[in-house]
Amino acid sequence: MRYGMTCLCLLAINLSSLANDARLAERSLDGSWEFRRDGSPENTWKAVTVPSAMQSHEGAEWHGIGWYRKRLGKVSVPNGKRVLVHVTAAATFAEVYWDGVKVGDHLGGWTPCRFDVTQHIHEAAADAEHELTIKVDERVGHNTQGFLPIIQPHFGGLWQTVKLITVPAQSIDDLRATMADDADLPVWSPSEPKLKSVSIANSSGDQVVIRTARRTIETRGTQLLLNGQPLQVRGVLNWGYYPPKLEPNPTDEMWRADL
Repeated sequence: MRYGMTCLCLLAINLSSLANDARLAERSLDGSWEFRRDGSPENTWKAVTVPSAMQSHEGAEWHGIGWYRKRLGKVSVPNGKRVLVHVTAAATFAEVYWDGVKVGDHLGGWTPCRFDVTQHIHEAAADAEHELTIKVDERVGHNTQGFLPIIQPHFGGLWQTVKLITVPAQSIDDLRATMADDADLPVWSPSEPKLKSVSIANSSGDQVVIRTARRTIETRGTQLLLNGQPLQVRGVLNWGYYPPKLEPNPTDEMWRADL
């Protein structure tokens, strides 16, 4: 039995790689936030730092649901643009509120999500000051947590960066940009890791430039084939455990030391 397909270059693009793209404007919301445990009195809000796991301020043995809030001040929408809340990763189920109104939710502790708040900004007074609130349910044991909780205590919370991004009114979703025609792309392999710069654009002029390639992955019996050739997989396993922190968010210096 043969299973296989040509990869269509499904791209999950890190927004940071587009930081120099003139079409984007970013406002980092990292730093000081307020936090309280779900069900606790309103007067129990306390200062915390985002990004970080809830366990960094609640203790490694605490697991549950927490509320985060950040006062943003005035937020404007430039002509012909939209404003999105971008959450790089929240473990595990996040509900996002803009000025107390729920704008969406996301399940999955490792994947990014975005929520359009343009209309909410337009409907508010011109001098209104806005507030972003995110409810995060850790959901201990949920299968989206992967294997990491097997070797360490579970973690939850806003453990990756949060930001506001401004994009064109008609924009490409660069988190899910897909190339359906890969005929002109180089074939990628470990021995020849070729990549090609490709521009994806729409009729409004929005554009995303990525570096990509194509390859085929298939199995024949117990044999794994890459581009039709037998492949023996060998590599280095990184558990993603960086004590004393529970969340796998190492610094650049830690990555260099590991490599």
